[in-house]
Amino acid sequence: MKFTRFKIKNFRGVPDAEIVVKDDSKPICLLGLNESGKTTILQSISTIGKLCQGKQLSDQDILSMRPKGIGFTDTIKLSTNLSLDLEDKKSFKENIKSKSKKVTEFLSKNEITIVPNLRSQ
Repeated sequence: MKFTRFKIKNFRGVPDAEIVVKDDSKPICLLGLNESGKTTILQSISTIGKLCQGKQLSDQDILSMRPKGIGFTDTIKLSTNLSLDLEDKKSFKENIKSKSKKVTEFLSKNEITIVPNLRSQ
């Protein structure tokens, strides 16, 4: 299984970002000024990884993802595209089958998109 794309929207201080992984053999570097969102992007990717492993987020976890400021009512969106080989597909299908019919339908392709919809409370 390989991550091929990450999309981040309204995660802490990152209003909208997309990272495309074109070649998994090369390192990816995040460059930017202090307080420009590098750590936040890594935290969002870590959260996506946890969700892909089936871990549940607590209300406190979701609250900590909210952008700063009073009155935020939008949706926090984290998504990833995964490139799966045949063994990955089989394993993924077995683990997710009972949880979501929609995800199983995507497994006919070599790439799926996982989009947990995190509504701010």
